[in-house]
Amino acid sequence: MILRIPRRLESPNTWQGRHWRYKQQLTRVWEQEIAYVALPATGCLWIARPVPTTRMLVTVERDVPSRRNFIRDDDNLRFAVKPLLDALKRQCLIRDDSRRWIVLPTPTQHVSEDGKDWTVIRITPMRRVR
Repeated sequence: MILRIPRRLESPNTWQGRHWRYKQQLTRVWEQEIAYVALPATGCLWIARPVPTTRMLVTVERDVPSRRNFIRDDDNLRFAVKPLLDALKRQCLIRDDSRRWIVLPTPTQHVSEDGKDWTVIRITPMRRVR
């Protein structure tokens, strides 16, 4: 499944250290965006989706208008997906964000062709977890 969301994946420096409600709101916004984009791909609302029993490969691509918008620190780039993973879990697109249930390579960054912010998420089933 490929989800292309018109939203920028922000550096954790913008939300780390903030009140827990801000982080929860950030996750909820991602959750709404994912629900809207995933509905045609899954054919059902998140309430009716079964929890996956398969390990998933989750790749994230961050498309931004300019190279100046890149996250230059690899640790920040890896941690930037945390609200996104929490939203995927709440939407029942992944079972859990632990290493047992997902394989998560370091996100990639590109300059977008249309000059807008995009986050592209690819979720591919791998194998059953025992």
